[in-house]
Amino acid sequence: TGLDGAYGRILAIGFAIEHMDPFCIIDANEKNVISEFYRILNNAVQVEHERGFAAQQVTFVGHNIVGFDLRFLWQRSVVNGITPPAYIPFSAKAWDKTVFDTMTQWNPDREKRTSLDKLCKILGVKSPKGDIDGSKVAQAWADGRGEEIAAYCCGDVRATRSIYQRLTFAGKPALLKAA
Repeated sequence: TGLDGAYGRILAIGFAIEHMDPFCIIDANEKNVISEFYRILNNAVQVEHERGFAAQQVTFVGHNIVGFDLRFLWQRSVVNGITPPAYIPFSAKAWDKTVFDTMTQWNPDREKRTSLDKLCKILGVKSPKGDIDGSKVAQAWADGRGEEIAAYCCGDVRATRSIYQRLTFAGKPALLKAA
């Protein structure tokens, strides 16, 4: 049930803004994690506060961000009664300018999707996958390995940023997120 927005929960969110180093919000209280993430985003993005829309173009970058991360974050926000910022493109399509999904940019064919680990290997980017991956986070948390989870999340962000830069031939990262 960990991948089901109705029953799974968010323990950690790793992300980076612009050229900043990645960091991770991690807490046993999911509502705190999500609320802090939105607070940090709102401080980083110029928001027209009356309606909650971004005053500037914001691009969210991630691996499978369209197919999983954004929808899961929206579902968990609803479950926790948290109103998300209006500028987060929860219903984005892979071709929208508000997102850059490294998985679908590499290959949009649903039958030929590529994992972050595999794409790292293909492009010569250091893979963040080690002792912890998404399927092992719950057990790692139960074992008291919060710092390792945070490091894993930040590693995902670094790898995704590197892949984004390779795929766009750019040196400037956009707003990045990895869960």
